[in-house]
Amino acid sequence: MAPFIVFTVTTLAALLSGTAGLTYAEGLPQALAIGLAAMLALTSGAHFHPTRRQGLIAIVPPRLPFPDHLVTLTGILEILAAVGLLVPPTFLDWARPSASFCLALLLIIMFPANVFAATEKRGKDSPRHSTTPTDAAPGPLRERRTHRGHRQSVTEG
Repeated sequence: MAPFIVFTVTTLAALLSGTAGLTYAEGLPQALAIGLAAMLALTSGAHFHPTRRQGLIAIVPPRLPFPDHLVTLTGILEILAAVGLLVPPTFLDWARPSASFCLALLLIIMFPANVFAATEKRGKDSPRHSTTPTDAAPGPLRERRTHRGHRQSVTEG
C-alpha cells in the first residue's frame, strides 16, 4: 500500500506544483513520471534493506539461479528506471521513452516472482499478506519482531 500512496501523493504534488509553475511538470505525463520515479525509489530500497531483501529473495522462483543476485539486479534496474523517468525531455528526448520501455520489460520479467509469491508456500522470511508490524493487533495472538526483524508469534498472558 505504501508504494501506491507514495505514487499518488507525489503525482498530485507534482501536478499541483507544475500548475503553479514551480516544476517542469507542466501536465499529467510529467507528473505521472515523477510519481512513478518516487514509487520506484521507494520499492527499490526493499531490494537492499536486510529484512525486506530476504523476503524478496524468498519469492524468486526456485528454477531461477542466483536469487540474491537477481534481487540486487532488479533493485539497480528500478533505480535506473526512476532516474531515467526524471530526465527532462528537453535535456535528452530519448531518456524517458527508453526508461519507460525498459521498465515495462522489467515488470513483465518480474511478474513470475509475484505469481510464485501469491501461489506457493514460502519460507519464514517471505513477505506475508501484510508487511506492517502487528504488535497492536487485538486478540490473543499477536506477532512481534525479534531483534533481527523476524516475526514471532506471542500469546497474551
